[in-house]
Amino acid sequence: MSSGHLLLGQRLPPERVLAERLGCSRHVLRGQLALLEQQGRITRTVGRGTYLSATAPARRQTTSSPDAVLEARIAWEPRLMHLVAIRATDGDFERFERCLAQGVAAQTVQEREEADMVFHRALAAGAHNEVVDRMHALLEESRSSLTWGRVGDEIYTQANWASCRDEHESIADALRERDAATASQRMRTHLLNVRRQFFADL
Repeated sequence: MSSGHLLLGQRLPPERVLAERLGCSRHVLRGQLALLEQQGRITRTVGRGTYLSATAPARRQTTSSPDAVLEARIAWEPRLMHLVAIRATDGDFERFERCLAQGVAAQTVQEREEADMVFHRALAAGAHNEVVDRMHALLEESRSSLTWGRVGDEIYTQANWASCRDEHESIADALRERDAATASQRMRTHLLNVRRQFFADL
């Protein structure tokens, strides 16, 4: 939506088409659409479809600091791995692989940041819980609203990104083994490294 491909008041494509375009499951898509509806960004009418709101809502100002966002992620995402290890399907594991491949192909800072967010979004979707979907969407929104500036350029250097990709792969490996404890530990280590890189480059 923010890319400009859809205009205010325009009808969104069907869920199946949207899910294919975004590379996510319809379950995840419904959670994201519910959040957008709560924010007033879309309207949904039974029998008519889903539309972008004719008037764009004022952008919500966040008071979340980078430290607060990272602290919340460190507290929450490692615990989430326990659900994902139990509930992830073959389709989820295939999605994890596509996300990892996207990370390998990423060359620019923007591509690396997007690949990072897509991977963590896919993990959250693997819990198959609508509340988890909404909680992750809120964290992602808080993260997206941060002004990274030069720091973002430093975090997503080639060397840092190579380490990040290795950590992503190790998390996915543990989940494939249904090893919740190891996946949780690796996620915590990963996020602590992200925080260390963030504040080291301030």
